[in-house]
Amino acid sequence: MLLRNYKRLVPYATRSRRQSFCLASTSKSFKITHYTIVPLPTTLEAVCKPNGLHLNYYDIRLELWPGELYQRPSFAHHCRMDIPQTSPFTIFNNSPNFDAASVGPSSHEITASQTRCPQGTNVHEYLAFQTLFAGKSRRWPQMLVELGSSNVNFSTDAVASLVQFLALQAGPDQEGNSLGIIYAVFEDPSFCERLLSQLDQRLTAIASNWRDTNTMESLITLGLRIFELSTEVTDAAVIFLNKARIVTNNWVLTLRNETQQATDADTALRCSKYALAAALLCRRTFAIYLDEERHLDANALQCFIQSSVTLQDNIGENPHHLTQVVKNSLVRDLKMVSQLKEVLLSALKCNEEALKCNEETLVTSVSSFWHGGKVSDSGSAPRVEYLLHPDDRWIQIEINTNSFVQQQIIHFNFLEGHLLVMGKPVGKLPSEYAESMVRRSVVFPS
Repeated sequence: MLLRNYKRLVPYATRSRRQSFCLASTSKSFKITHYTIVPLPTTLEAVCKPNGLHLNYYDIRLELWPGELYQRPSFAHHCRMDIPQTSPFTIFNNSPNFDAASVGPSSHEITASQTRCPQGTNVHEYLAFQTLFAGKSRRWPQMLVELGSSNVNFSTDAVASLVQFLALQAGPDQEGNSLGIIYAVFEDPSFCERLLSQLDQRLTAIASNWRDTNTMESLITLGLRIFELSTEVTDAAVIFLNKARIVTNNWVLTLRNETQQATDADTALRCSKYALAAALLCRRTFAIYLDEERHLDANALQCFIQSSVTLQDNIGENPHHLTQVVKNSLVRDLKMVSQLKEVLLSALKCNEEALKCNEETLVTSVSSFWHGGKVSDSGSAPRVEYLLHPDDRWIQIEINTNSFVQQQIIHFNFLEGHLLVMGKPVGKLPSEYAESMVRRSVVFPS
């Protein structure tokens, strides 16, 4: 019986069509009981009887009593893996055993699932993929096992999504341990050392393969978790991430040359996509400077500038056309570099001697992105000016050339990588020409 239908309260009820949550009773009122009414005594205690309603919350739309539910409210169903639909592992996207709150499938369930192995993958990878999810306290040791084996192909989008999901999950708490159940193993220095050793071996194996961006994404993610959570091997993690930065920066430089030397539009577009991914990966290694305890040297600053300009050169005119994975990486990158603003400025202006060296690095890195921008051609030293608020993300560089060449004014956004020469982007056609079918069908001379 709904409380709003109780006869004595009907005059006071507020009717609403959208109302679905109210008070209701599992028992009837004594006013509508089927028992025989007998004369009542005239005493006050006998007259003031309870009405018989036992009120609780009730959901009219779902027809259930919230007080009788044994499940706790959770947002875990909003935190799922996002495996691309082209992958055979997309069957795990909506599985209840593979959400953030689940402990994963048991070993018996994993073994029994061999007959459901989808086409396009082998049984060993299918079982290893599930094993990485089994047990919250066993996930990182199992990750170390799979890094040392050949069961899982880290080059695929599905495994990259899995590693991101497992490595970045906060996980349940553990009494007496600030790292929680999942990351308690990071208190063991030997585990962290072995994990870094496996990561370094994988990094060395893909150093010359700029197409393997998925593996690099996973390696940097795991390296950053060691840096953030381990207290014993932090310096070793920094060395590994610096090595990853050098490798990804070499990818950026190689892909710039590949794009410029491409003889057809499809090859140039493919190299541009890999250059964008490499630039995002290179910039991600700078997350180690968020604590402001480490300072960028000239080499790191040069890598950041080169990857930033490459990022803007290859992002395209319409970011909505990018894949969801790249969009997520861009959002993550924007959040990180916005926190690096003061770190970058302090690195550029730390002291007079370093300022001169860093400004030379800045001018050399920026001027290498357009033809005729060699600093050696200038008649005098370039003048670097850091603009004030609200343009404090921009640096203005004035290059005074000789009497035969006009003075060049460069504006560089050191966070986002926008590069303007005389107020205009470098080497970019308008979108109506860059995306035209005529241009895409032209074969460029080698």
